[in-house]
Amino acid sequence: MQSDWMKSNIERSDIRSIIAALESNIAQRKNDRISKKLLKLIDVPTRRRKEASIYKINKYTKENDKIIVPGKVLSEGALKHKISIAAIDYSKGAREELTSAGAVLSSIEEMLKEKGVKIII
Repeated sequence: MQSDWMKSNIERSDIRSIIAALESNIAQRKNDRISKKLLKLIDVPTRRRKEASIYKINKYTKENDKIIVPGKVLSEGALKHKISIAAIDYSKGAREELTSAGAVLSSIEEMLKEKGVKIII
């Protein structure tokens, strides 16, 4: 977690709001473990953020899993089951594949309120 004297150099306001929500969760001790891990993965330069392909998501999830991708979801592969997913960004092909497979796309802030959430990196 960043201390007050360190300022995040994130330009996108949506990512800044995710970071603020994570820091708030850590301060309030809500989903403390997952919030700390996500903060370390998201509060980095864009080129260092993790990406996950649909193939990888399909391989490491099962029906009705709730997952967070702390980076971009790429369209390589096919999803064979329904999941709930939140990510910073989606490629155009990945968004189409996920919606056609019946996946529920939500925001990271909404997903943090759920129980049993997994992180895919």
